Amino acid sequence: MKKENKWNLNASITNFDCFIYHQETNPMLKLNASYDLNNNIQIFSDIYFIRAGFMNIQVDYFGYLARLGLIWKVR
Repeated sequence: MKKENKWNLNASITNFDCFIYHQETNPMLKLNASYDLNNNIQIFSDIYFIRAGFMNIQVDYFGYLARLGLIWKVR
């Protein structure tokens, strides 16, 4: 959606996450939702589904990852 909307929903396929530090070669399914409380505060949620088996160097690593956060822009 446009940046002017308070709600935003995003679905994507990615192999990058800024909090996973090992080399990730598997594509992950990502669902992201965010809500702007005001101009400075945003609440967000990320849900990942990490698959194993396809181009995987760590065969036992698979599962779900959920993240809930708050972004506060201090001006």
